[in-house]
Amino acid sequence: MKKTIMSRILTALLAALLLVTAIAPISASASSKINVAPVITAYGLTKPTKITQGNAFSMQGSVSTNAGTITKITATVTERSTNWVALKATIQPKTKAVNFRNTINTKVPFGKLGVGNYTLKVVVTATCGTKSTTKTVINQGFSVVAKTPTLTLDGAVYPTTLKVGNKQPIRGIISVSACSGSKITKVVATVKNSKGKIMMQSTFKPNRTVFDLHYTVNNELTFALLPVGNYTYTLTATASCGKSSITKTLLNKSFKVTK
Repeated sequence: MKKTIMSRILTALLAALLLVTAIAPISASASSKINVAPVITAYGLTKPTKITQGNAFSMQGSVSTNAGTITKITATVTERSTNWVALKATIQPKTKAVNFRNTINTKVPFGKLGVGNYTLKVVVTATCGTKSTTKTVINQGFSVVAKTPTLTLDGAVYPTTLKVGNKQPIRGIISVSACSGSKITKVVATVKNSKGKIMMQSTFKPNRTVFDLHYTVNNELTFALLPVGNYTYTLTATASCGKSSITKTLLNKSFKVTK
């Protein structure tokens, strides 16, 4: 009787040992799959090189992981000479793949950056179980440049042919557009003869966005004093927008003074 009980106990212990031995490799395999170090892959990422102040830049492309999920993406824009952080944004997608366009891209307003030199750094972290991988997918230097002012002339009236001693009205409105604070800093109207000699010249420094020739240049260029001959009337303007400036010839017209 005792032998029978002992035999049963030994049989049960042997069966339990075999069960543990059979299950152990499966558990070890499952555990190894849960704790795989993720591999992060980037596809088609766009990187800034030069941005005009006030303009947006769109970060496009995507990142994915072969195991687990992408748990964090951080984009940082620093000013290059001082390492000052100008922009920073973080998202926590917790998905296997992330498209930048409608995620981290919307969090980084490049249009707010001032003129200067910067570095964009984008760091991605993926986690699988207890293991994680962090990878820098963008480390790009770029510059923000000032807008170039746009000068326009509307309603221009200028000489074509006039008789000696006659007056010639000068008309037109110069305007500038580009950014807040744009100004027309200088306007020069010049009349030269056929040999290139300056016969008349008028210079103004308006420092405003609109300049009317009617009550300014028109009052200073006395065409009635010109002798018979061939001439050129030139109108140039200079405008500034922040640190950027432009000088543009708005008119360069030939005309005659006849008897």
